[in-house]
Amino acid sequence: MMNTLPPSSKKTFEEYFNEDILPKMQVYFRKYERTDIVFDTYRESSLKNETRTNRGKGIRRRVTSTTKAPGNWRAFLQDGENKTELFKFLADKISDADGLVNTVIVTKGEDVVSNRAVPQEVKPCNHEEADTRFLYMPEV
Repeated sequence: MMNTLPPSSKKTFEEYFNEDILPKMQVYFRKYERTDIVFDTYRESSLKNETRTNRGKGIRRRVTSTTKAPGNWRAFLQDGENKTELFKFLADKISDADGLVNTVIVTKGEDVVSNRAVPQEVKPCNHEEADTRFLYMPEV
């Protein structure tokens, strides 16, 4: 989703979340009882990091609520540190968002955050790619 939804460079990351990300996700929040959002992780010591490094580093930019979003979104996303900070920022914003009617569970690095209490059975995992990371929550 991050690749297909770049912010305008006039927006802060807070505005990007509130105006671009949250409205897209609210469709799922209203439609389902539980929404799982899984982000990739970026580790220095992984084989995938070597491939990413060969593609180019990109532009480093701190991700905070008041930081302006970069004009060159593609170059911003080339830097693993940028994505790590962005995904942690978004995980916190999503889990703290007002008006969520369903349970929303979000990966934050190897941890899990939620707008509701998460049962102990939901364990964080250490997979690097989002498509191989699964959260399991038994019915209670």
